[in-house]
Amino acid sequence: VSRGLWMSGWGFVISGLFVHFWFMFLNSLFPVEGLTLVGGLKKVFVNQLVMSPGLNSLFFCYTTFTRNDVPKEARMSFLRKKLAKDLVPTMKRSCAYWGTIQMVNFLYIPQKFSLLYTNMGLLIWTVYISLVGYRSVTS
Repeated sequence: VSRGLWMSGWGFVISGLFVHFWFMFLNSLFPVEGLTLVGGLKKVFVNQLVMSPGLNSLFFCYTTFTRNDVPKEARMSFLRKKLAKDLVPTMKRSCAYWGTIQMVNFLYIPQKFSLLYTNMGLLIWTVYISLVGYRSVTS
C-alpha cells in the first residue's frame, strides 16, 4: 500500500505536473502544426536529452527516500549505488521506449488524443521504472 501511495504521489505531483508544463514548453519550441520528420526527431532528441537524465535521476532519488527497507542514515550511500547501477541502463531503455512512443505521438497522434496516448505509455513505463526503482542495489 505504501509503495502504491508513493507512486501515485510521484505520478500526480512530479511526473504529471512537471511533464505537463515541460510539453507545453517543448511544443513552443517545436509547434505541433506542420511538424516534419526532422522536426519530430529534433523534438524527441531534446526531450530525451533533458528529460531522461533529469527525471530518471529524480525518480531514483524519490524512490530511495520513500522506501522503508533502507535506514535513513544509509540512504545517500544507497542512492549513489543505485545511480551507478541503474541510471545509465534506465536512460538507454527510456530513450528507446520514449523515443518510439513520442515519435509516433508527435507525428501521427492527433493533438486531442496526445495526452491519452502518452498516459497509456506512461502507465507501462511507470510499472517498469517502479520495479527498477524499488529493486535492491545488490540484486
